[in-house]
Amino acid sequence: MPDKMFEVLVAIEVAEWLLKNMHYRANEQYAYALHSLAQRCDFGDAEDDLKECYWLGFKQGLPPNETTIHESALMASESFKGALTNKELLEAVQTAATRGIDAVEAAKAEEGLPGGIHAILDDVSKTFLRTRGLCHMSLSNGGAVDNSPVSEDPEKGLAKYLEVEVV
Repeated sequence: MPDKMFEVLVAIEVAEWLLKNMHYRANEQYAYALHSLAQRCDFGDAEDDLKECYWLGFKQGLPPNETTIHESALMASESFKGALTNKELLEAVQTAATRGIDAVEAAKAEEGLPGGIHAILDDVSKTFLRTRGLCHMSLSNGGAVDNSPVSEDPEKGLAKYLEVEVV
């Protein structure tokens, strides 16, 4: 069974794939907003940092093979394959971010984990939380459709366009 830190790498990869899909495949009226949202959710060098600091530095061993990570990410992303509409893309990214938050919290529970690795995981968690929050905001009360910067009428917002209930 793969270790918890491996699951963090998989969660990052799945989220990055879905964010790239949203970045390039968002369409119609809110394409640019979703394109920009996807750009805002960037994990930077987190995968590289985890491999160097956790596996090489802390464990003093080799990190997982890229093929193994990709294969696991492919299996983990199977349920998101059909995400084609803007709403489906947002929901898939939001779900992947939630899974990522859970993976990070499980990895942080490893006994004796140095502070530097906690710092990397905190940054990863921050990105997952930002991603989930932006998706939630977009799904629940998004932007205006009447050319104003913000619409006070939820019937004119992204939520109405995506046909989701405003909470």
